[in-house]
Amino acid sequence: MTTARAPRKTGQPGRPGYDLDSLLAVAVKVFNDRGYDGTSMEILAKRLGITKSSIYHHVSGKSELLELALSRAL
Repeated sequence: MTTARAPRKTGQPGRPGYDLDSLLAVAVKVFNDRGYDGTSMEILAKRLGITKSSIYHHVSGKSELLELALSRAL
């Protein structure tokens, strides 16, 4: 007996679904919890279940991530 898998809503097969909005949501939470200096791309990647290089696909670095998060909040 086989069971059918539920289709993924976003992302590629075998990868967790995420986008810039979910990245920013996690980044805001981590920045609030740990501060800018205490936040690393490694921590963000682990929270999202993705690799650091996946984050760099969306942003050039932590400073750009902070700028995007701030501009969306205002």
